[in-house]
Amino acid sequence: MGRYLRDESIKNVTVDEDILKDISDEFLSRASKINETIPESERATSPKAQLVSYIIRFDRKGYRFYSIEELLKFYKSAGQVERVVICMESQESRHTNREFGCHSELRFDSNDPNNCWLSVSSEEKDWVESTYSAYRDIISAIKNKNGLLRTSWTPLVVQVGGVIVGFLLSLVVAEKVSPLLSVDSPFVVSFLFVLLIYSNLWMYLNQLVLKGIDFSFPNVRFQRKNSYVLHWTVQAVVGGIIAAFILYIIGLGMEQVASILKSLLVERI
Repeated sequence: MGRYLRDESIKNVTVDEDILKDISDEFLSRASKINETIPESERATSPKAQLVSYIIRFDRKGYRFYSIEELLKFYKSAGQVERVVICMESQESRHTNREFGCHSELRFDSNDPNNCWLSVSSEEKDWVESTYSAYRDIISAIKNKNGLLRTSWTPLVVQVGGVIVGFLLSLVVAEKVSPLLSVDSPFVVSFLFVLLIYSNLWMYLNQLVLKGIDFSFPNVRFQRKNSYVLHWTVQAVVGGIIAAFILYIIGLGMEQVASILKSLLVERI
């Protein structure tokens, strides 16, 4: 890396074609300013010469381009965009594995929040600061509200909420079935039994709920103008499927409780 470095994680943003074009224009503008200081006859071989490249991964395939038009062409036609990377680096940076020279990169990844970042490095401190600030201004303009649900507290809230629901559900079921039992402390027995079944189911349901939140409120949302309505329709359908699956699992648990209780009643008779 260069002597000076500024970087940060990118969180809770919505990316579309216009934003990608704006980011590309900023990268190209800064690359041109540096390249203009190099004699034209030396630009092809100069270690200071800057090159802007683009990477897009979609539908389990990845491509590298050297023009924003090619990137946007694939971006608009992709089934599911997974990752977009825009990078500007000098020949020196490329040849030294980014140990020296100018380098800046903006990476968006819809599948891995830890793979989303902005990074700027160079030997020139002023250039790093100004470049970093310019890119950061663009990112701040595309922030969304997903961060309200994507917090470190979300798993805890979901876990505690699930425990409360399980407790209340166990109370309701125990109250319904305890009169039918001929055992000592029927309410306590039925309550503990239902709570035990639910607690085992909740280990799996908890992960489904968290995945549903992560899908509906992603860290990076790639948005296409021609599929904006479709995106929300798909989200609604998938959300409905997840909800139906959760209810189905709960229903299976209730059926198991009822069948076991019936068997206990038969044995007592």
